Amino acid sequence: MGELVGELLDRSEEVFGRFCRSVAHLLQGEIVNDGFGRHVGIEEATLARPMQAAWISAASFASFALIPIVALLAVPSEWDIPAIAACSLASLAALGALGGHLGGAPVGRAALRVTVGGGLAMVVTAVIGRLFGVATG
Repeated sequence: MGELVGELLDRSEEVFGRFCRSVAHLLQGEIVNDGFGRHVGIEEATLARPMQAAWISAASFASFALIPIVALLAVPSEWDIPAIAACSLASLAALGALGGHLGGAPVGRAALRVTVGGGLAMVVTAVIGRLFGVATG
């Protein structure tokens, strides 16, 4: 009986190993080159490009970060915090809408999600700043 169990374990490890290698090849996009990839709709043009996404994300956030800086320079000093907050939220809404549009998601929901998340982050930051006595404004 022990021999049979040992044989079954060896076989299951072999089959599981082949399965894991197949999944790894699929995730690496290698399956695109054979018939199965085309059969299930995987094409080279639709594979994720993480480096491209990272560069585009960095460029968009950097360019949209200029908007609150311009607001800081354009408004009187008593309005700088509200102007920065409003422009930051507007920038976040625009980035969310752009991301939703590019990703094929509902634009309004994407904009709302990013704006609410960013607004909550700003509120938490302001509260922590006040608690530690480093808040401005």
